[in-house]
Amino acid sequence: MKIDEDMKMKAVLFDVYGTLISTGTGSINAVKSILAKKHSEIEPEAFYAEWKQLHKKRMRQTLFLTEREIFMKDLAELYSVYGIAGDYKEDVKIMLESLYNRTVYPEVPEAINRLSKKYEVIIASNTDTEPLLQNFDYNGLVFGKIYTSEGLMAYKPNPKFYLTILNECGYSPEEVLYVGDSCEEDIIAPSQLGIKTALVDRKKSGNEYGQTFSINDISQLCPILGC
Repeated sequence: MKIDEDMKMKAVLFDVYGTLISTGTGSINAVKSILAKKHSEIEPEAFYAEWKQLHKKRMRQTLFLTEREIFMKDLAELYSVYGIAGDYKEDVKIMLESLYNRTVYPEVPEAINRLSKKYEVIIASNTDTEPLLQNFDYNGLVFGKIYTSEGLMAYKPNPKFYLTILNECGYSPEEVLYVGDSCEEDIIAPSQLGIKTALVDRKKSGNEYGQTFSINDISQLCPILGC
């Protein structure tokens, strides 16, 4: 598939984690370290699954909290539920530290370089700003425009997240492509606003969520977008 010239694409918006940068096993390893510190026999995978659900729920609430604040509230609640004694504010640092020094997918630097010669490349990610910038610096990635949930005070899939970026950058929904790996946050929500979408399906699941097209890695964007 190749983007129709009549679409008049001007910019490509990228999610980051799972799209440009791998999260690896950092989060589950952090959970294992926290539970080991507490000498807990709780199954780490189950604990982590509950943590992710709490985290997602707090991202969707009306009152905006930074991810750091959400992580703290998550762990405080989990300690209460499981009867774990200890200083959650201290222990959550193990999880927060796992957000740093994450590794870029190997094809990304060259693909971004090629794309940026024809389109404006914009970062649009659900994350606090500081760890994201550290990860970009760690991997030698440079972007002109970076939008985070912390900066926008809104998380995907809140329409405010996408519309604020479009308004500030001066684009209509029809002029941009949103690229990401999350069905709800990167495909369904932006599609409802009239934004074209590309699903990054690194596991080659073949799932369909109404995306404009699917890719297995970022390099596949280049021939599709004619660059």
